[in-house]
Amino acid sequence: MDVDQSAVLAALDSVVSVVRTEGPAEAWRLRARVCEHRLRPVEPIDLPGSLFGWLGVQDDEIRWSRWLANCLGDRTAIGQVAREAFCKAVGASISRRPPVGDCSGALPPDAAFWEFVSPYHWRVVPEYAAPEGRIDVFVSIPNARTTLGIEVKLWEGWHPGGDGEESQHLRYRRLIERLRPDGGFGALVILTCREDFVHEVPPDWVFLTWRDLGRALRRVLADHRIRDPMTLWPLLLGLGALEHHLLSLEPGALRREADASSILPLLAWLDYLEVHA
Repeated sequence: MDVDQSAVLAALDSVVSVVRTEGPAEAWRLRARVCEHRLRPVEPIDLPGSLFGWLGVQDDEIRWSRWLANCLGDRTAIGQVAREAFCKAVGASISRRPPVGDCSGALPPDAAFWEFVSPYHWRVVPEYAAPEGRIDVFVSIPNARTTLGIEVKLWEGWHPGGDGEESQHLRYRRLIERLRPDGGFGALVILTCREDFVHEVPPDWVFLTWRDLGRALRRVLADHRIRDPMTLWPLLLGLGALEHHLLSLEPGALRREADASSILPLLAWLDYLEVHA
């Protein structure tokens, strides 16, 4: 079929004209929608630079796993917020993709269980080394008779075993099963940037993305109203870096002059915040 190139060019000119005339107004409207959901009194978007960027470790999987472990194991408000957000994210993931069982084959902990255990004391060990391998974050929750293994990924997949060795997810399943308290639970969580990685995750693992965790952190921080920002700096700096480096959200979208070029970055923020444009 012949294409009328002049008609196509005319249509493109029309689109460009609309964007030029209406783009700035639309950008200001979207910006206002994002600002309605800013965290107060401190918004990670507004923090200058990025903690992980300053250190040049934004692509370092180990640094992200250590940040997560330190937050989850903290005994101050940082740990309270981090554990609550992590459990909310895990609970939401379980609701979308229920595991078929925990690593022992028993019925898996449900979303209500994770809400229940978030206030408990968590014993957290980063880079836990065992004969089965070195899992990024190992958690013991004695009062809930639960052990939890968290494997942290950015964009990589499972590390294949060498010389006939089992894959990571099989070895870590055996690890958590071995350390699971008698009659208790053993849970496994994979945390990744890749939405498509869900197809490579065994059904007894909980699939969690950094996007899920970032959203949950924002919700919990909003609920807690950040009464004393100074006590939460490591969490706020990490959240800002997570959103910038791992989710590719543009911090400058709320700082620069609103124009047509800022529409797509602002729409990305609204999608992340789950706010209708």
